[in-house]
Amino acid sequence: MKRRYKMLWGEAGAAIVMLAVLLYITIPRFLAAAQNINTPRYFPDPQFRLAVEKFMRVDPGERFHANDAAQKTGPFHCSNSRIENIRGIEFFTGITTFNCSDNSIQSLDLTKNTALQNLICAGNRLVEVDCMKQTGLRELICYKNPLRKILFPRMKQSFSLKRIICNSCRLEELDLSLHFNLEELDCSSNRLTSLDLSQCSSLRFLSCSNNTLGHLDIANNTALEVVWCASNTITA
Repeated sequence: MKRRYKMLWGEAGAAIVMLAVLLYITIPRFLAAAQNINTPRYFPDPQFRLAVEKFMRVDPGERFHANDAAQKTGPFHCSNSRIENIRGIEFFTGITTFNCSDNSIQSLDLTKNTALQNLICAGNRLVEVDCMKQTGLRELICYKNPLRKILFPRMKQSFSLKRIICNSCRLEELDLSLHFNLEELDCSSNRLTSLDLSQCSSLRFLSCSNNTLGHLDIANNTALEVVWCASNTITA
């Protein structure tokens, strides 16, 4: 009898421990999801917070939760809004377009925004654009930034970028090794000394003027319809 009692108690104890662990894991997540995030703690830039409230269709200061933000899809436009910091964008994991052009943004952390298909961040103060998590990205417009680096996904099988507009930046290199679907590229007015287009078999429009290119090989780009390459040092 004592042995059976000990076995039952042992099983009950194990169940209690498992329940406690489950509650320890799930309750904080539940509370976090139910917490109001429309505060300066989560959106420290007041101008971006105004844009968020407009996107969420709530009054200034009105409550909304992380789950509400995650359920928002489609385009989020906040261009020309005097924004300096987009902290809080990580809550909007379902948006497919983000247009934050013509602001004063110095950095973009879009690691949580993996559903993005269109990123428009032109006319800011960005020195780097990291798109490595956006494997479904189709359009990148980032011209007129002091850009020195663009990081693209390294997943060959899912990369579908068709349009890159990165003119008037400070790029010294541009890795296009996985851009099989790229149709339009404007990288004019940068600091490029070389441009490898050998993998861009779908390219139809190319503007690479005002760089320091000494060579341009477009032998593999049989779909090209327009090429602008003036003001370089191309010899062959």
